[in-house]
Amino acid sequence: IMCHGPQRTQNLDADSRRAFHRVHYGSKIDPANRFHGLAVTYPQDIRNCTQCHASNAAQGDQWKKNPSRLACGSCHDYVEFGTSTAPTCTDPPTLDSTSGLPVKCKHVGGVQNDDTTCGNSGCHTDTKIADKHQPVLRPDPNNAWLVSGGNTRTNAAWLAAAGYVPTGAAKITYEIDSVKAVDDSAIAPNKRLQITFKLKKDGTDVVFQTASSTVTEMIQGFVGSPSIYFAFAVPQDGNNKPADFNATANAYLKSIWDGSATGSSAGTMTGPDTNGFYTVTLTGRQIPPTATMLTGGLGYTYQLTTTPPLTQIDLAAYPYDTNGKKQGGLIVAALNVWKVADGFTGRRAIVENARCNNCHGQLGVTPSYHAGQRNDAPTCSFCHVPDRASSGWAAGSRYFIHAIHAGRKRFTPYTFHAASATANFSEVEFPSPLNDCKVCHLPNTYDFTASASLAAVPNLQLTTVANGTYDSNPANNSSYYTLSPYVIADGVTNYGARFSYNSATGSTTQAASSTLVMSPITTVCSACHDTPSAIMHMKNNGGQFYAQRSAVLAAGQTEGCMLCHGPGRIAAIGAVHQQ
Repeated sequence: IMCHGPQRTQNLDADSRRAFHRVHYGSKIDPANRFHGLAVTYPQDIRNCTQCHASNAAQGDQWKKNPSRLACGSCHDYVEFGTSTAPTCTDPPTLDSTSGLPVKCKHVGGVQNDDTTCGNSGCHTDTKIADKHQPVLRPDPNNAWLVSGGNTRTNAAWLAAAGYVPTGAAKITYEIDSVKAVDDSAIAPNKRLQITFKLKKDGTDVVFQTASSTVTEMIQGFVGSPSIYFAFAVPQDGNNKPADFNATANAYLKSIWDGSATGSSAGTMTGPDTNGFYTVTLTGRQIPPTATMLTGGLGYTYQLTTTPPLTQIDLAAYPYDTNGKKQGGLIVAALNVWKVADGFTGRRAIVENARCNNCHGQLGVTPSYHAGQRNDAPTCSFCHVPDRASSGWAAGSRYFIHAIHAGRKRFTPYTFHAASATANFSEVEFPSPLNDCKVCHLPNTYDFTASASLAAVPNLQLTTVANGTYDSNPANNSSYYTLSPYVIADGVTNYGARFSYNSATGSTTQAASSTLVMSPITTVCSACHDTPSAIMHMKNNGGQFYAQRSAVLAAGQTEGCMLCHGPGRIAAIGAVHQQ
């Protein structure tokens, strides 16, 4: 404030009330208004004002008690406070069809030549400002319940961000007592999957309603439910104890509760017991005796049309449409919980939520993915396994998380799930030195000095980067711009099927020899260090990059990375990643 305070009126752009907001909101304002051209992508909901204006600061409530044209116009840069011929502003604002930014509009309260009446005129009181800055997303207008062919993996309800719980809303939490693999003589030596858990509402155990023709929801005042998720590893590519998950089984809790789940999705539910816990056993899924790392979790639901998430519908501020469109209600996403099964050793610990949420506030909401339902960093590895590929890119957690956060540093844009031909992860600005691995990783895990991380190296799986067929012809593939430049995308070349485990039958299908893969350490390093020279260095030292699986397996493990980059070596990972 000594330099960027109000006394610097000769340069209002440098005044902290304008500059600081515009730095953090740079990607969402008119490029002409960016502070020194900075187009920063803020990693959580910008309306979570207390993230910076902390309540324990002596004047931390200035953001709502001292409104001004300078402060408010820093983010709302489309509002014209003087005489204007533009249309009157609306909420939400009208967006330009090309840029996606709000169009210019005139201040609802008319001409505002000074700030003296902003806060005491009855318009922008502290209560009203706080209300307008609630970090709650509106329902996605392109959700599948509203739009035919719309997005099935988004929110049709209002969605609270950054751990915010709106006034009157219930806070749901999950608790797991145990996860087990239980005997079933019908499938021996395979076993069934079982989890014992409870839900709590504002700290009180939830007792589920009894399903009937008139009672169709588990909890009064809510629709939907969480899912039960199990992840484990089974032998793959001759590796009997893979270091990462490669098999899953899941069930939608509501379908177990009301008995609508049949076949491989079937299960039984008992409870509550004297401690308030329910037990679900998946009678249509199984796990082989060779499985390792069995872990069970609760939460994870986000598929609108088949597994809609738990949504509160009895709040007047967030009305729920019951006419069949199923719009509205409020999602305060409960944090996913998980537990390693009895008798099993869990996957090595690498990341923790607290580190992710230092930047994100709460994973999954603004930037939004999985409708905020998959919000636990350690269990991203449940789904984002080494064998998962998308558009010719690795989608395993070892690769895609690094590649997203390194978006602006990469040589080749990471177009995995790109929104358009020009909008991809190249706009991501990591808000810390990119080589400060401890921002996300637990100490000693990223450089293999942790004993569990080092012990996992021999059992790390190959990373699948290409399976199936790809077509870069826009006439055939509207998402052509998501394709990796490293694959042949002629619509003919078929790389074959990836590895899979069928939890209904307990059978494993090994990946086709024609699938393309990367070797494990090359996977991680090339996510950030992807220049041609860097990739050539990896390949010259035994790394495999978009190589045919059969050739890699025939050659055996040839990566020599640890000789120079292992713990205590001349170019140890920990040493060369000092910020």
